[in-house]
Amino acid sequence: MIDHELRKTRSAPSPFGMAKRFPYWAMVLFLFCFPLNAQDNWFMAQTDSIDIQWISASSELVEAQYAGNYIYPPVNMLDGDFSTTWSEAEEGGSGIGETITLQFRGPVSFDEIQLVNGFAYGNDYYHKNNRVARITLTQIAGEHYQNKQYTLQDDMEDWQSINFQYTQTAETVIIQIDEVYGGYKYDDTCINDIQFLYQGQVIPFNNVEEIKEIQQESSRMMLESSKEEFQEAFFALFQGSDSLYLRAVDYDNSGYRIDRDPLNLVEIQFIPRQNSQYALKENNYYSDQWFELQNFKIIEHSSIDYIETQRTMIIKLDVSSGIYINGEYYQRIDQREIVD
Repeated sequence: MIDHELRKTRSAPSPFGMAKRFPYWAMVLFLFCFPLNAQDNWFMAQTDSIDIQWISASSELVEAQYAGNYIYPPVNMLDGDFSTTWSEAEEGGSGIGETITLQFRGPVSFDEIQLVNGFAYGNDYYHKNNRVARITLTQIAGEHYQNKQYTLQDDMEDWQSINFQYTQTAETVIIQIDEVYGGYKYDDTCINDIQFLYQGQVIPFNNVEEIKEIQQESSRMMLESSKEEFQEAFFALFQGSDSLYLRAVDYDNSGYRIDRDPLNLVEIQFIPRQNSQYALKENNYYSDQWFELQNFKIIEHSSIDYIETQRTMIIKLDVSSGIYINGEYYQRIDQREIVD
C-alpha cells in the first residue's frame, strides 16, 4: 500500500416544478393537502451539521508488516486530513464493486458532494496506488432511493465536485467503485476524503472522533487475531444455543437476537426498547438480507429492489458476559428477559 519510509506527521425536485402541467385549482389543492412546512421538513432537511451514525466499507486494508502503524478504516474519509485515507482490501483485485456506506442520524439535504480521490498525501502515493475512475452513487431516504453513475477526474490531488441540479435529501449514501485508474506500484484503491455542501458551504460532520476511535481499535485487533480465532470466540458466546440474546447496558434496554446455524449467522433481529415512542421500527422495504461474519465485523447485506447495500457492525468481544457493537456495550442475557 505505502512505502515503509513514509512518516506521518498528522495524526427531489420541488413540487412547484409541476405547475406547468397542472391547472391552477389542482395546484391549490396540492398545496392545501401538502402544506409547505411539511414539505420543507423532508425536502429541505438542511441543518448546520451532519450527525454521522456510522460509516462502513465492504473491506478495509490493514498492514501487519508495519505493526499497526498503517490502517485504513472508512472513517478516515471524514476527517479532512489528507495524511489518512480509506483503502479497499479486495484479495487479488483492485476493488471493483467495493462499497462505502454513510448513515446519517436523520435526513440531510445537500446540493454538492466533494471528494478527494486517491491517496493525495505527496511523495507520489497518489500515482503509486489506484484512484477511482467511476462510481455509482446511491441515495436512500425512507423507502425512496435513486442512483446514478459519475466519472471522477484523475491527476487531481484536491477536492473535486459532484453537483446536483436539485437539492438532494438522504439518510444513507452509498458509493460503489465501478472502475479505477491503475497505480504503478500497488493495486489498492483509495479515497482520501468526502464532504457535503449546501449553497457553497461545507456541512461539518459530528461524531467523527468517536467513530474513529472505535474503527481504529478494530483495525488493530484485526492485526492481532485471525478470522478463525475471532469466529470461534464469537460462537462460544452462544453456549451451545442457536440464538444469542443481547441487551444494551448504558442507554436503554433495547437489544439484539442473533441466530446462527452451526457455521454461519442466519438472522439478526433488533429488539426495540419497550413502551417508548423512540423505539426503532423494522425497515420492511429492505429484502434479501443475509449476514457475513468476518474478522471483528458482521457485514449486513441487503437490497432495495436492485440496489445492493452493505453495512458493518464492528464487534469487540467481552467473552465473560457480552460484546460491544459499534462501540456500544451489550450484555448477554437469558431469552426470558426479552419481550418479543
